Parts: sequence; C-alpha cells; structure tokens
Amino acid sequence: MSKTIDFVQGSAGAYQVFEGDHITKKAVSNPLLFLTNLSKRGDVVRYTTPYGRVHLINHPDHIRHVFQSGNYIRGSMLKMVLGEGLLASEGPYWRSQRRLMQPAFQHERIAPLGTMMTEITQGQFERWESHTRSGRPVNMEKEMTDLTLTIIGKTLFGIDWSDQLDNLREAVTTLVDDAGYFLRTLVALPYQIDPSRNRRFADALRAVDQIVYQAIDERRRSQERFDDLLSILLSHGDKESCVGLNDRQLRDEFVTMLLAGHVTTANMLAWTWYLLSQHAVIEQRLHDELESVLGGRLPCVQDLPKLQYTRMVLQETLRLYPPVWFIARRTVRADTIGRYHFSPNATVVVSSYLTHRHPDYWEAPAQFIPERFLPERSTGRHPLAYFPFGGGQHTCIGNHLAMLEGQLVLATIAQRYRFCVVPGKAVEPEPVLTLKVRDGLPMTVEEHSRQKLRP
Repeated sequence: MSKTIDFVQGSAGAYQVFEGDHITKKAVSNPLLFLTNLSKRGDVVRYTTPYGRVHLINHPDHIRHVFQSGNYIRGSMLKMVLGEGLLASEGPYWRSQRRLMQPAFQHERIAPLGTMMTEITQGQFERWESHTRSGRPVNMEKEMTDLTLTIIGKTLFGIDWSDQLDNLREAVTTLVDDAGYFLRTLVALPYQIDPSRNRRFADALRAVDQIVYQAIDERRRSQERFDDLLSILLSHGDKESCVGLNDRQLRDEFVTMLLAGHVTTANMLAWTWYLLSQHAVIEQRLHDELESVLGGRLPCVQDLPKLQYTRMVLQETLRLYPPVWFIARRTVRADTIGRYHFSPNATVVVSSYLTHRHPDYWEAPAQFIPERFLPERSTGRHPLAYFPFGGGQHTCIGNHLAMLEGQLVLATIAQRYRFCVVPGKAVEPEPVLTLKVRDGLPMTVEEHSRQKLRP
C-alpha cells in the first residue's frame, strides 16, 4: 500500500512531515511546495484532505496508465465554467465533440493563420514605442494575455473584440483564478466561503457568457461565409444524430476554446520573456538563429522547421513552467498500478510541474537549458516525462496551434525588442487553474533593432 503523509506547518514556517494511519491536519497553503515535498516520499503517495484521500502519482509509467487506461475520468469542478465543453465532458458526447472539432486544428487549416498571427503581433509594437522612450515598464503577463486573446478571437472565431478586450480580459482572468482556487482544494487549504469572491466569479461568468452568446447570435444571423471553428460548430452539429448544437452547447465549446486557446499560450510566452531576461547567452543564441533564418523579415509558417532553437526555448519554458501544472482524475473501477491499489471513485493527481523536474529523467532539472530538446538528447526519454499538453486521448486538441503561435510570436517580437524584469521584482509562480506569474510581470522594453520587419 502507498504511504499516508500528514503535512503540518511548523511554528517557524517550515514544513514538517509525519507518517501515520490517520490524518488530522489540513494540507499546506503552498501547492507547489506541498506537492514537491510529497513527491520526495515516493512515486505514489497517498495523503488526506478535508475532502477525502488523494493519490499523487509522479512516475511516468504510472502516469501513462492513468492517461491511457480509460479508467480515470475527469471530475466536475471545471464544469462550473466550461459546462460540457471539450475539457470537461466525457464518454460518447466528448468523442462526438472531439471528432467535430478536430478538422479545425489540422495543420492544413491552422498553417494559413500564421500571417494573421504575425500581423496582430506587430500591432503591439506601436504601443510599446512610447515605453522604449520613457523607460516605463509594461506588464508582460497582461500584454501576452491581450495578444493571445486577440489572436484566438480572430483565428478561431473570426471576431475582433478590441472594443471589449479590457472587459473580456478581466472577466476571463477572474474565471481562471477563481476556478483554480476551487480546484486547488485537492492540494491546498480548503476553499473558504467568501461571498465577495463568489459574487465576483458569478459576475465574470455572466460577462463572458454575454460576449459569447452575442457572438453566436451575430454569426447565426450573418450572411457572410467564414472558415473557422465557430463555423464548423454552427454548420455541422452532431453528425451521428444529425442534430445541430444548441446555443448552450455552442457556448460551452466556445468558452472552452477561448480559455484553453489563449491562457496557456499567454502563460508560456510570459514565462519565456522572463527566462530569456535571466539568461543572456540563451537570448543571444535565439537572436543569432532569428538573424540567420529570417534576416529581419517577418516569420511565416514555412520558416518554423528552421527555427529549431526558437521552438526549443518554448519547449524548455513549458518544462519549467507548464501552464497545465496539475491534472486530477477519478477512478471508475478499482485498479492496481504497480503494487498500489486504488478503490473505485478514488482521486488521483498528476503534476507536470513535478514530473518535468524529476531528477531521474532530467539532468539539472531546475536549470533553463533549451538544448536538452535537441533530437539527439531527446532520444530514449520517457514519453510521459514531458506532458505540457496532457496525454492520452485527452491530449490538448490545440497543442500544435499553441506551438505554432508561440514560435511565430516569439520570432516576431524578439527580432525587434528585448525585455528586462524591473529591478526588485520577485518573480514567482502562482498555481491557479494555470501556472501564471504572481502579481504580474513588469518589464522594461528595449529596442533590439530599429529596423522595421519586412514581410
């Protein structure tokens, strides 16, 4: 049987570990520290929260079983935001929706979106010009959120919501943060009932729903032809039953793609700018590759295979700071993994943040080393030692789109600007629904080149 671990906070703030058959204390309030301490006790560790027992799984073989066996399903916490969207549903309905949306994420459909992505990215430059002259910092977390929201709006939904961007960003950020606090009850102190937080969450959900339902209604009434995800959802419906999706089903998939399609990419890019600012040699290697391949012109999708180091920088960022840092599953039937037994309805947790730093699979795991993703260094690595987009049948449907967007945005911006963290700013991860930067990321903007990028 797995061990039962009780974590309590010592008087000096240090964390002490006790082993026993019964748990009387709550889990600690720092989820990353809590999980890191747990992972040192073994590859499968059982602990108890006020909501029941939880099993942390940290071995890639066991994680593969959880992702691939079909016996581990997603819980219901995300349904409060996503309803029956692709990230929350299960069974036949999930399979039907996955088949329906899959064509929108095939390479031949997403490749033509590259030009739109780089043009939108260039639109940021005009606003940053005043910051280069004044030295005033920009919040790169906010900048990347606005950028990826704009990109996802135009590429997947054919919508320019620049007039609504501030309201949309605020509402989406609230949903991501508050849903994360609910979910963190599996690895942190219990969620405290706070009427003001609950009201804020409800207001944010109404704001997002209003924007989404308005977009659905306008598209239904539009005579213009579109070739995007929203058109696929509207025109095809459920092929097996020949019944189109109703507005609630459309809303659930729209909100799912809106959140999943921009939050993870925004987090990845924000952490990338931070890591580059801390590693001058790596930043220079990136600039050398961009100059060699692009020579001062905008990148296009055809350039991406040559921008190998650019991609490795993003892959290494995702290793250290994976946006989807924590995945919870529930057993349908009793199961055994290795020598560990799991009863029906058991809660199982896997964390890419932990596994990506597992010393058995990563040399110098705390260091930022993009070269570890060179093909010759990746050969033989366990496939589930790295899973920034999940695994198994529920692997993120938009993973290729996220990497394509990330490479194009990084290559476009890095040719023109470099960013430095404001002195004295402590940059720390904040694990909510995604792994964001705590309290934003203020950075000064410096021109790397005054040359205007050529098409």
